[in-house]
Amino acid sequence: KYINILQDIYHLRFARPLIVNLFFYAFILHLFIIEKKKELDAKDFVMIGLLLSFTFSSFYYFFSVQAISLIIYFTQRDKFYKLFTLKKVKLYFLTIVVFLIFSIFFYGINHNTYTCNHERN
Repeated sequence: KYINILQDIYHLRFARPLIVNLFFYAFILHLFIIEKKKELDAKDFVMIGLLLSFTFSSFYYFFSVQAISLIIYFTQRDKFYKLFTLKKVKLYFLTIVVFLIFSIFFYGINHNTYTCNHERN
């Protein structure tokens, strides 16, 4: 009886206000860390992809704010002609791949754990 009550309360999805705000603040902190660096490496872009996928799987509004701020940040940081060098395009592609892999993984977890998602379809 108590286990069924706990299953109704606890799911594998992130708690909305507490954890998602931590992801958002970690994203802002990571932007500040990136700002101090002169050259960006693959580790920074993998971290950005992970933070974006965590936020996308838990709270879509923060994800849209993060994505727009990331685009604005990179266009302001680099001149437009430096934005699309071969090295940067590879790093952007790495970010997108990491984001897609983890987003699909978290979408599968969220979709399979919520019974209300199955009832809606």
